[in-house]
Amino acid sequence: PLVVCLLNCVQISKRVGYSFNIGVLFARPFIASFIMGIFTFISYHLIYRLTGLIIIATAISIIVSIVCYFILLLKLKCLTKEELCQLPFGRKIASKLL
Repeated sequence: PLVVCLLNCVQISKRVGYSFNIGVLFARPFIASFIMGIFTFISYHLIYRLTGLIIIATAISIIVSIVCYFILLLKLKCLTKEELCQLPFGRKIASKLL
C-alpha cells in the first residue's frame, strides 16, 4: 500500500502540479504509529501481568492505543485544525485541545 500511495502522489503532482509534503504525509504518521506500537506493547504486557486475563489486557491496550495515537497525531502536527474540525465532534475537541 505504501508504494501505491507514493506512486499516486508522484502522478498527482505530475498531472495536477500539486506538491506533497512527504514529511507530513508519510513520516509523521509513521513515527506516531511506531510510538503507539511501543505504548501498546508495554501496556498490554503490564496489564496482562497484573490481571492474568488476555481479554482485559487486550481491551485496555486497544483503548491506550487509540488515545496515544490521537495525542501523537496532534502533537506531531499531522492534523491541522481544519482537518480536526471535519471529524465527528472535531470542533469540540479542537476548542479544548488547540
